[in-house]
Amino acid sequence: MSGGKTATFEISISNPGVQFCGINSDSVLIDLTNCSAEQLGAPNLSFRFGDVFQLERANADEVILLKTFSWMPSYEEAMREIASKVAPQWIG
Repeated sequence: MSGGKTATFEISISNPGVQFCGINSDSVLIDLTNCSAEQLGAPNLSFRFGDVFQLERANADEVILLKTFSWMPSYEEAMREIASKVAPQWIG
């Protein structure tokens, strides 16, 4: 959460009964954001290493993508990966 609180942090503290897990391919950033989330009082927020093009199977009711596709040349492959491996009821 470099530079302050992120949108994911704000969503997590607004919904304390929901578990949030962010995926990032930068392990240093993951370590920093996990420490920040804990220090800022968001025990329901964690981040782990992952690649949107090679996701592990997971269960999630919803997937929230914040600026994720803005840096990708094509988002279709990532959307197929999310739909097939996570199979959420909602993507936003």
